[in-house]
Amino acid sequence: MFSDESRFYLYTHEGSKRVYRRPGELYKQSCIKENLPYGGGSVHVRAGISSERRTELVMIENGISTGERYITEILNDNVCPFFVNMGENAVFMQDNARSHRAKICLPIFNKVY
Repeated sequence: MFSDESRFYLYTHEGSKRVYRRPGELYKQSCIKENLPYGGGSVHVRAGISSERRTELVMIENGISTGERYITEILNDNVCPFFVNMGENAVFMQDNARSHRAKICLPIFNKVY
């Protein structure tokens, strides 16, 4: 099973173009685009896949930044129940993010995976 997260931005720039104007010339209204603070926000999600199945998509509030949150919100609630039914030869793969390799996570990996 491979597990990873991704952030999707709600608003993106659609191929920005440069517009040149002469000194003192006003901006042409059709060349002005509103800019949203912080890119208009984003959605952070996580899921896991295997050759046969996938986990539920998990919406992550404010990103996962601690080992404790990773354990409670991802491993215990989403990954462990999925992984247990995969059999003895199953392998759990993830990126090497700091919160994923925190010392507090090791007992969970040794117990389940």
